[in-house]
Amino acid sequence: MAEAAIGFALGRLALFLEEEARSIHGFREKVEAVERKLRGIQCFLKNADGRSAGDSKIEHWVTEMRQVAYEIEDVIDLFVLEVESYYNRKGLKGRAKRSAHKLKEIVERREINSKIEKINKKIEEINQSRVDLDIRSIDEGGEPRRGILLEARRRDSCEDGEHDVVGLEEKINELVKRLVEGEGRRCVISVVGQVGVGKTVLARKVYNRAKSSFGSAAWIHVSTHPNEVLRELCKAVLLLPAHETEKLVEAHEMRLRIARKLMGKKYLVVLDDVWENETWDAIRGAFPDGNSRSRVLITTQNEEVAKHADTHTPPYRIPLLDQRDSYKLLCKHAFPASPQSCPQELQSLANDIVAKCGGLPLALVAVGRILSGREPTVVAWKDFVDGFNWDITQGKAEISRILTMGFDDLHYDLKPCLLYCCAFPGDSEIRVKRLLRLWIAEGFVKKQEDRRPDAVAMHYLNELVARNLIQPCKRNSSGEIKSCRVHDVLRVTLAVTAKKQNFFQIDPITPNNCDLLNCRRLATHRRLEEKTCSLQNARSILSFPESKPPLWSDQIKNFKLLRVLDLEGVRSVEKLPVEIGDLVLLIYLGLRHTSIETLPRSVKKLSNLQTLDLRTSANVRLSHSKVPLKYFKAKHVAKMTNLRHLYFGSRSRGELFNAMEVPEDFGVRCSLKELQTLSYVKAGGWVEKGLCTMTNLRKLGMQVPKAYGSSRSALGAIAQLGQLHSLYLQGELENLLDGAFVKLTKLTLDSSCLHGDPFSGLQTLQLLKSLRLINAYGGNTLCCSGGGFPCLEVLNLENLKNLRDVVMESGAFRQLKFMRIASCGNLHMIPRGLVSISSLQELRLVDMAALLPDGVQPNMGTDWHITKATQLTIFTKQVPQFRC
Repeated sequence: MAEAAIGFALGRLALFLEEEARSIHGFREKVEAVERKLRGIQCFLKNADGRSAGDSKIEHWVTEMRQVAYEIEDVIDLFVLEVESYYNRKGLKGRAKRSAHKLKEIVERREINSKIEKINKKIEEINQSRVDLDIRSIDEGGEPRRGILLEARRRDSCEDGEHDVVGLEEKINELVKRLVEGEGRRCVISVVGQVGVGKTVLARKVYNRAKSSFGSAAWIHVSTHPNEVLRELCKAVLLLPAHETEKLVEAHEMRLRIARKLMGKKYLVVLDDVWENETWDAIRGAFPDGNSRSRVLITTQNEEVAKHADTHTPPYRIPLLDQRDSYKLLCKHAFPASPQSCPQELQSLANDIVAKCGGLPLALVAVGRILSGREPTVVAWKDFVDGFNWDITQGKAEISRILTMGFDDLHYDLKPCLLYCCAFPGDSEIRVKRLLRLWIAEGFVKKQEDRRPDAVAMHYLNELVARNLIQPCKRNSSGEIKSCRVHDVLRVTLAVTAKKQNFFQIDPITPNNCDLLNCRRLATHRRLEEKTCSLQNARSILSFPESKPPLWSDQIKNFKLLRVLDLEGVRSVEKLPVEIGDLVLLIYLGLRHTSIETLPRSVKKLSNLQTLDLRTSANVRLSHSKVPLKYFKAKHVAKMTNLRHLYFGSRSRGELFNAMEVPEDFGVRCSLKELQTLSYVKAGGWVEKGLCTMTNLRKLGMQVPKAYGSSRSALGAIAQLGQLHSLYLQGELENLLDGAFVKLTKLTLDSSCLHGDPFSGLQTLQLLKSLRLINAYGGNTLCCSGGGFPCLEVLNLENLKNLRDVVMESGAFRQLKFMRIASCGNLHMIPRGLVSISSLQELRLVDMAALLPDGVQPNMGTDWHITKATQLTIFTKQVPQFRC
């Protein structure tokens, strides 16, 4: 991790040289000298990191280098803070202070000059000690080859993101048979095995094959709190939105509502990772026994849990892999390119590795992925085998060590990104968009000239997923990861590393712990006492539900170096102190799902802010010293010239979303020209004058109220946004203006009240990949001509009450992969044209008239020949998929 800290410091130095260093005489040369020395040392750091665990002297050397990196970051940030504070002073009094400040500025610049000189000398001393410790550089010839191997692995890895299955096919078939056949009572079938043996992988495969045989199906990753499990069941079974489930607190009420919904139905529920009998006892009442062959599938490490859940059904125990399947799994990951075979000269070493892994899939996958990034030579593999303690029979500790080999092998760009995930509670799913924005705000994502930061961050995430270090939980219909998590064993292990390296402090046991004086990042999962030590060096504060963040006004003055303040989901936060405006280095301010109703006027001083998330803030009140969110003024963001992502309001499926009213001068004078995301806002006078200035806008969520007048002007303004690729448009539209949607890849029309067939105006869009029509059309027929929608992959038709027929002519929807039809009660038959769309992978039917689901019953329904020919998966209930 020291190499990651140095890499980050180098990035900060490069930016500093570009923007500030030229203003101090003779200073640029000194900063460049520091940069050169750091780059010279960086190539030695991976070698040192790999040896530090068993050598206290080397560990001390690595710690010193990390501390130097932190000192460089401190010097730069303190200087930038002074500059920002200096230029933020306004008015006559401000001008007087700026004049008086000039002398102080000269002194500050001399001080930073002196600090850089000291850092230069310190680096020289540390570099000399490196020679004494015999820390050598990594073989320079190996790195390019490693990059080629990693790129090949990325290309050839399975695109659907699911784990490879080796030696499980018979087990999958056996479990599927136990689920869909057998006795009529509700059975609890448990999959039991040690950590890393593949319980979740097996259960996921079984669930995917068996769920079409059940009327309702849900996958739930079990947290340690039964109430959270019940809330997830409420989402899946009762189809309740998140903001409604948050209000449910009584376990008895939730169990009763779920049981009533499931009574008499044939259902399948998977409860992944149940640890204790008490967890099952707390939720079992939600699963009625209606003698309808319903099933509950549990995965657990504890066989007692399995026996306790169902005394009449024997648990299914997953054995370790035999030598043949272990060898096959290792080679699959070590040699991902076809034909996935091991060279003859490495087969003996491969067999040694297989024997040392003891048949544990988790170890085999972790080791295989590491070997895929090394030279396929006897020397490289023998060095790897000889350099590791392979005793993995001692339980979690050794499995953690196997997993952390993957962390040690990461490029330094990825290490802080993975460590950052450990700040999140273990049972939680991490929303991907939030995570990527945080990585960017922290400075972990390197600038690349030809790619947006979001795209680079997503590349980082996909790399970590490909290495099995991050697990995808939910994916959208396009296959993109929406939420993720880190394996519990790995998370706990890396959390220790994060604390040791002062990367993160997570729920410090003693709030007055002096470690907080030098704390770089703080994550609070529970309430923190208000008498906390100064966090004067903190760059980030992340708080989660049930926690109380340290935001009292007399302390916030100590947070001036803060770049990230994320309070998402902390309902106890009702206001921000006025001093929030002093955090001029702040890049990310997350207030989603808090109780904040007003913002201090001082927010306008946050000139470096890139993400401002106010979603679900409503029911505002007036205050003479604060800005009510309902009346958020343009002047409050006029100075936020770096703002990229601005989130307002909230949205629930089937309802008008709670959009923000913004003033007529919103966006004028190009104050928001860097903005990339804006949602959800109401159209108004600002659209014609301000929207066109947001030339970098890529995603827009907008409501067009009746009071706005003609929708043509709104569509005309949208047509001028050359970078826009995603649009959610709610409200009545007179028609679909030609040219408004030409460059879109994703379009949602909600409550549009269109009288003409929307397909006729949209089917010629060459870039469109996702289309959702929600209560958007009042006609009887949708018709797509041959060749229409050439690139569309996702089609969602929802709440089209009058729709009776969907015509798909030959050659239409050539790339369609996913189709969802929901609440279209007059549609009684499957679109005939689906039979010729070979690309279609999934058809989901939700809340439809009984005739339609009956028509697709296997071997019996009138439309079965369509679904059989195209091998579709049919859903007859809306079931959110909890993909953990």
